[in-house]
Amino acid sequence: MKRYIIGIALVMTAVAMFAPGILHAQSNYVLAGKIPFAFGVGKSTLPAGDYIFKSNPAGTLTIQNKDRSTCAIAITSQDKPNKAWGSKTGKVQFTVYGDHYFLSRVVNPAAVAEYKVHMSESERELTKLALGAKTAVIAMVAH
Repeated sequence: MKRYIIGIALVMTAVAMFAPGILHAQSNYVLAGKIPFAFGVGKSTLPAGDYIFKSNPAGTLTIQNKDRSTCAIAITSQDKPNKAWGSKTGKVQFTVYGDHYFLSRVVNPAAVAEYKVHMSESERELTKLALGAKTAVIAMVAH
């Protein structure tokens, strides 16, 4: 099962890397905003800056820094948004361990969807250290 999931992740990453036109055409929902800190997504650490979050029907989320052209792809689980979040503003949620931020959830009101980002290996290691996770939420503009 683990090999199957890794295989799917590799195929989806390859498609995203080699066919950006296709990915862009299928990207139905976009959020944009400023993230004031560096954060982890999968095996990548992205610097603080202005970001665009694109979701697509394949269940992946593309995160791209507008200033530096830095990009990462996250595998997500899609769910209906929690009504407590509100319905007019997009939100990006991070799990925080000390001074380490990890992308954990993206809520897009235009998509009427909530995307839960799968935990990375480095984030799993930090949970074992029992640092006490906190949450940081940033409002984003839906396009």
